[in-house]
Amino acid sequence: MKLYLKLYLAFCITLLLATGIMVSFLFQINEINEKSQWEAFLKERVNSLSELFINNLENDGWDQNKKRASSMSAERIGRWIGGKVWILDSHQEVIGSNTKLPKPVLDEQHYFQIQNSQFSKNDNSWIAKIDLSKENISIIISINKPDRKGPHVFFGVVLSILLGFVILLFPLRFLLGKPLKEIKDTAFEISQGNLNRRAVINTKDELKKVADTINLMANQIQRVLQNSIDVNAHVSHELRSPISRMRVILELILDEMKQIQPNFKKRTEELTQEIERLDELVGAVLQLSKFNLKEGKYLPTDISVQLVQIMKEREEFIQERKIKVITFIDPSLVVTLDPLWSESILKNLIDNSLLYSDLKQEIEIELKILENNFYFSIQNCILDENENPEKWFLPFVRGNNEISAKNKEGLGLGLAISRSAAERMGGSLTVTKKNTWIQFTWTHPLKVKVD
Repeated sequence: MKLYLKLYLAFCITLLLATGIMVSFLFQINEINEKSQWEAFLKERVNSLSELFINNLENDGWDQNKKRASSMSAERIGRWIGGKVWILDSHQEVIGSNTKLPKPVLDEQHYFQIQNSQFSKNDNSWIAKIDLSKENISIIISINKPDRKGPHVFFGVVLSILLGFVILLFPLRFLLGKPLKEIKDTAFEISQGNLNRRAVINTKDELKKVADTINLMANQIQRVLQNSIDVNAHVSHELRSPISRMRVILELILDEMKQIQPNFKKRTEELTQEIERLDELVGAVLQLSKFNLKEGKYLPTDISVQLVQIMKEREEFIQERKIKVITFIDPSLVVTLDPLWSESILKNLIDNSLLYSDLKQEIEIELKILENNFYFSIQNCILDENENPEKWFLPFVRGNNEISAKNKEGLGLGLAISRSAAERMGGSLTVTKKNTWIQFTWTHPLKVKVD
């Protein structure tokens, strides 16, 4: 069945049930209110009604003509209360009335005793019987109940619609809640890079079509990205094969020609450097493409140990450049993340700072816990304060590198790879600049949800 038909059917059934319940409830409330109003009316007027009736009888000549006086009094009382009046003698016979209708039959089981009066009701009116023992007569009063069905039905329908919506939420919660949550969770995981996730919907409605469309989209994206990975891997392999052969050939040429041409060694070394640079570039491109698709292997990792080890590997370079490194490292800072990705981030940030720092310059490194994240920052001084460091996160974008030790230009991929890895693990990598000081900050949650 179509989804909209299910919703329409559920709404109609719920609305009918709610309407019946609400209208019945309102009629009951109305009946109780009218009864209370009628009883209050008679309680207030029963004594004054008796006095009025006696005075009317005397004024209308009760002693001369009881029937005529009773009819005139019945007319006055009827106009005063807005109802029908019957005056009965001691034998309960009608001796005066303001209507040609017969007196109502009172159901004694439904009388309401108020002082010396009795009250009853039928479907269309409220009835009271007042006994005047001194005059040896009785008065029956009948007042039509007001017809308020129209407003009650209207308000009943309005309230029923509202009640229907409220009641309808419960079946809708089971009808739509689980499929919508499945679709939402699937879309979120796909957006986070889990392209293996698929939405499983067992219904045969529009939600099933939406889920199938999302699954198809994930299949297409996965196929396109996998093709890209395959192409990059193939290109890398094809490029590295001739690079390796070129290295061997250069070594052979160098051995054969170094005695003949003294400057030939210098040229071959330059060519060797370019080949190595090409090899590094191919590897970096392949690594960047892997970060965009590869799922991380999350393990408890001691970031402090990783950082100390990386700094030890660069001690010789730091001493050669006479760079002063100031470190503030929390010991044994264990976080759940991919150790290979975290090592790549730390190496790229540290190497970038060392490469772009002037001789005898200071570098400040800090690793600590800040609220619910671990916090790694590294800052150094750059040459050009007009540089826009945010653009360095773009692939193949390089900063001003004139202060490099060997004036060796970078590949322009290290920061792009680092930010991609940090975000894939649920963290962030940002940069701030103040005058000539630049600071890179990597933050990562201490608790990472790993599916």
